[in-house]
Amino acid sequence: MTLTPSTPTQAPRVTLLLTTYNHEPFVAEAVASCLAQDYPNMELFISDDGSEDDTWARVEAAVADYRGPHKITLNHNEHNLFLDHLPSVAGKLSGELIVMACDDDVQYPHRVSRLVELWRETDATVLASSARRISALAEPMGYHRLYEKTPEITLEGFLKTGDNPTCFGAAIAWHRRLTDTFNHLPVGSRNIDFLYPLRGLMLTGAAFCKEPLLDWRRHGGNMSLGFQIEDAQTDTARIQLQERHLLNLMANWHGAIGDAQRFATVTGDQATANRVANAAVQHIINVMNQWRPIRHRLALAKIGIY
Repeated sequence: MTLTPSTPTQAPRVTLLLTTYNHEPFVAEAVASCLAQDYPNMELFISDDGSEDDTWARVEAAVADYRGPHKITLNHNEHNLFLDHLPSVAGKLSGELIVMACDDDVQYPHRVSRLVELWRETDATVLASSARRISALAEPMGYHRLYEKTPEITLEGFLKTGDNPTCFGAAIAWHRRLTDTFNHLPVGSRNIDFLYPLRGLMLTGAAFCKEPLLDWRRHGGNMSLGFQIEDAQTDTARIQLQERHLLNLMANWHGAIGDAQRFATVTGDQATANRVANAAVQHIINVMNQWRPIRHRLALAKIGIY
């Protein structure tokens, strides 16, 4: 899809992308919070990844009587695409800026407006904000990524730690130059909150709003691997999830090598690409060193490859 960039006096087109999957108890509230956005030039694109419960029916009911200003686009996958879900819809989104929303969270009405302001101030490719944590019953549980002083967000810092404030999938947004440049997710990588911040930093940078712009819900059915590790009922289950986490990290850094090659091809900036690739190799070695004792422990328990 080819778009004409907005002028300084225009409100740029934004797509609020609400992805849904098996979160029937929360999705109606999530949809309502998206429809309540105060931004004037917005498409709400709701994409369900083959939910097996009543999530999709509740989405359709939640938008059936909407008569407000936002354009609504619905997409329902017959089968679960998992890692291929986002790439499958990237070319269908009309926005110059894409703002991610999850089906178990609650967006504040000014979230899109505030992110557009931040983008226009910085021209960052990737943006994110802090969030208030809530329970399944919407009880406050503190805050996530709320800093007194926001850490510096640089490519060099990311290459050292693999993290920065924008590495927060529930709160992430990106300019479409990101998906126009890197139009896929590497095979085996599941973490856009790793890959997108890195890609953004290679392009025009990343920016963070320290103001909470959403309620991030913590409940028993979260997809987050970090939450699953916290909720594990046995030591063995926890160790297996930790192994998955390390293998995800390995896949992420391996994907970063391919992204570096793609970046060099598109921009001609081989020096930056080399810095990214060299850092990725070192991180892969470090992750493998962490993984070996975990794999040994699981092998002794005759779990997985042994």
